Amino acid sequence: YASINNVEIDNNSVIADDGNGNFGGGGFYSYNSSLDIINSDIVNNSSTYDGGGLMINNSSINLDNVNISNNQSISYSSGGGICCSDSDMILSNSVVENNSTTHYGGGIALFDSDAIINQSIIKSNNAGPDGGGIYFHNSVSEINYSEISNNSTGIDGGGLFLIYSNVSINNATITNNIALEG
Repeated sequence: YASINNVEIDNNSVIADDGNGNFGGGGFYSYNSSLDIINSDIVNNSSTYDGGGLMINNSSINLDNVNISNNQSISYSSGGGICCSDSDMILSNSVVENNSTTHYGGGIALFDSDAIINQSIIKSNNAGPDGGGIYFHNSVSEINYSEISNNSTGIDGGGLFLIYSNVSINNATITNNIALEG
């Protein structure tokens, strides 16, 4: 278990994998762990693989009052701000803004991962083909009292893109998102 409180993770890059398939997470990478990140900023990071800001793999993460902004994942990668694979995520009182990816999930990409998003703002993120704000693949998730706005994508799901997923949305505002084809 790790707890990170009042930390700025800024201007980091990952440009290759380690040869064992563990890669990504320009700002932070978590594997097989439990993690709390509280009152922190994860900004201006990049990765040539998944998770420009954060890569969460086979882990459980709680993000509370975290600013995840201006991160990017490039080179056929997903999750400009956050990429979760086989993980559980709770995102509360946080902002995921101005992140980008060349593939899925400009703000957040969830692969075989479940999420609870409470009182958070997901805005002005961009994805190459699908899920400008959030991309859900094989996910059971909730979005409560949150805003998803001004996100964009080159093909489908400007705000949200769901495939093989069940997402409950309660008291949320989803507005001004753009998808060029759907």
